[in-house]
Amino acid sequence: MGLTRSIGSYIMGPTDDRSKWVEWESFILTTNPDGSHTAQTMTRFPGGTLVRHVTQTVNAEFMPMDGFVRLFVGSEYQ
Repeated sequence: MGLTRSIGSYIMGPTDDRSKWVEWESFILTTNPDGSHTAQTMTRFPGGTLVRHVTQTVNAEFMPMDGFVRLFVGSEYQ
């Protein structure tokens, strides 16, 4: 089985003014050669005071294998 990836992002803002839209989460979903799946996200909350990085891998049956979270509040790692 090959490696497949899906890449995307979420945006938010007023529906009537696209100039105020903000991309607040980017993600990559990967299906690995062994059938496991890895999700990686990076979330920037509006105002930039909170940044969250998450990586989680599940096996082919979607049972958790490992995960990691990194959180910054302001310029400090939590």
